[in-house]
Amino acid sequence: MPLEKNRLSRWLGRGEAPPVSQAVPVSREPGPVGVDLYVLLDDEGRIQSISPQLLARLGIAAPLSAAQRLMNLLLPNSALVIEGVPHDWLGHMLDLDFKSADAHTLHARGWVQAHGKGWLLQLLDISDLMEEASAARSRQQCLRFAGQMAERVRVCNVDRLTAVVTEQLEELAQLWRVPCLALVLPEVSGAGWRVYCQYSAHTAPELWQVGQRLGNALDRFDANITHQLRFGGGVDQGPLQSAFGNADGFLIPHSRDNVAKEGLK
Repeated sequence: MPLEKNRLSRWLGRGEAPPVSQAVPVSREPGPVGVDLYVLLDDEGRIQSISPQLLARLGIAAPLSAAQRLMNLLLPNSALVIEGVPHDWLGHMLDLDFKSADAHTLHARGWVQAHGKGWLLQLLDISDLMEEASAARSRQQCLRFAGQMAERVRVCNVDRLTAVVTEQLEELAQLWRVPCLALVLPEVSGAGWRVYCQYSAHTAPELWQVGQRLGNALDRFDANITHQLRFGGGVDQGPLQSAFGNADGFLIPHSRDNVAKEGLK
């Protein structure tokens, strides 16, 4: 229970920021900083110093210019959060997205307080909470789409089944932001696989053809888990590599009784 309470407090911004006074001290000497992630700012919001831990998280090796502003460390969506100067931010929780050298985003919740002749922006890493929320939204979106897709396929006329499934593949590809997607089914004889329908974006190569035979290369994959396929390293994987046009991809099987019945790729 204490852990859940702490996580909720991090979301709501409760209990993390000490009370701040609206009066700005002008002659007080700064005390030690008791957090790992922080930025020291002047009255105009220019960076004076960054904690070593934050520098490491952002992948910054070279010292920053003294005239550099806080916005230079953030993604554009954080611009409205830090409008004005540090004095304007007093008493507010600041949800900020820091850009790092490895293209990842550090999601942080911060608050400012007077510190000597400048300002101390203390930060709390909430990336794990943001990732969990994003994953939950994605799950809900996929489940909702799966229900809609199943209903459309269930009520369509058999003569339009292929067309309807192809339409659903296009929507799914756009939802997942993938350029090519195909539904493959076992051959009627039970030996090998065949492309039932496929979708390729306008700017993507058409890797598969409807009715294309894929042989039995898919039989060796576990039917109960998703497989990521990588064809680099100079290792030839034969027909399967050719079917993917040497591009990396995924196999997502659907199975019954541990036997694959169809798959997306």
